[in-house]
Amino acid sequence: PSTGTPQTTIVSTPYGAQLVAVVKDAGNNPVPGITVTFTLPGGTGASGTFATGGLTRVEITNASGIVTSPVITANTKKGAIVATARATGLAVPASFSLTNVPDVPATVTARVGAQTATVYLDFARALSVQVKDQFGNTIPGVNVAFALPAGPATAGFAPNGAGGQSMNVPTDVNGIATTSLLTANDTVGTYQATATA
Repeated sequence: PSTGTPQTTIVSTPYGAQLVAVVKDAGNNPVPGITVTFTLPGGTGASGTFATGGLTRVEITNASGIVTSPVITANTKKGAIVATARATGLAVPASFSLTNVPDVPATVTARVGAQTATVYLDFARALSVQVKDQFGNTIPGVNVAFALPAGPATAGFAPNGAGGQSMNVPTDVNGIATTSLLTANDTVGTYQATATA
């Protein structure tokens, strides 16, 4: 059987289409009554489960040599999955490319703690946060809005504070968004920056 069409779904939700394989003989004729085992990967990474339960499911080809798996629901881990359909007597299985993608943002966690800087000088580290979904998967491509207070004590983004008190940064492949460096203004005081996904 040929490789299936790639599919994606959000973690912990069903895939839109079932896995379908066709078993044919050497003359390209469909073969009915053949046992086919559908298998999803085990372990602690990205995978799923069949609606009937578990990581494997045995089905029999119909009169047209076609066999269809139960619906698959993604587990809570993001990542690529290779599912297979192996027919009895055949060494090489059909493969299906599935991808569990993260859910919507649920947490934004600061990666940099409290800092101090002398007025007019740069802080040692840029602001940085990591965005995750409700299952702890990091989320790439999420816009994070960083904001500093208007003052009196505040800072500005590079270059030399001229970038103002706000900056939008998309998260990278690890769900991390990092600003440019900040430059303290001319007023002594404590203040907080915020980051919103």
